Amino acid sequence: IGDNIPIESIREGKIFGIHSIYLENKFEEIEIKHTAKSRDIFASGAIKYAMWIKNKKAGLYYNMTDDKIRFHKYTGCGNDFIIIDNRNHKIQYNKKKDIVKDICNRHLSIGADGVIFVEDSEEYDISWHYYNSDGSLVHMCGNGARCVAKYVSDVLKLNKKTLLMENPFSIITKAEICDNNDVKVSLPIVK
Repeated sequence: IGDNIPIESIREGKIFGIHSIYLENKFEEIEIKHTAKSRDIFASGAIKYAMWIKNKKAGLYYNMTDDKIRFHKYTGCGNDFIIIDNRNHKIQYNKKKDIVKDICNRHLSIGADGVIFVEDSEEYDISWHYYNSDGSLVHMCGNGARCVAKYVSDVLKLNKKTLLMENPFSIITKAEICDNNDVKVSLPIVK
């Protein structure tokens, strides 16, 4: 890794074993576990991850091949949502369920009632995909719609007082950004 790090290793016979590397500072400890399936590699997998993470900036990374996942956290009437700009399709559809379950866990991660992925729409201002914390894609969430409209206005800088937002179920929601910064949503229009 480039730093002097004391390493302890206890091995018996043909047991390949589970290896852990701990990275620690005064605020936190990170444990990277590696299960060896061969004596030839020992803890090289764990060392590989430690070398990768050593120079990363603070943030949420899902795996070594991904760059940092940028997110914002919004709350509406007591519900909290992680909102991710996925217009670049960095997070593929088949990975969303697992990512949502991981990052919504309040004990081990950021924690939230759900995750909203904002994507481009060909017909409307944006497309939004809302997943509950259990990883299930849902039809509608009024508080989530309000939060995503505010996010689109504040973060994506879409300067419109009225937004039309679609979801994967062809439900169109109209959102209005009020002068006092409140957000109103109408009952959805089903295509």
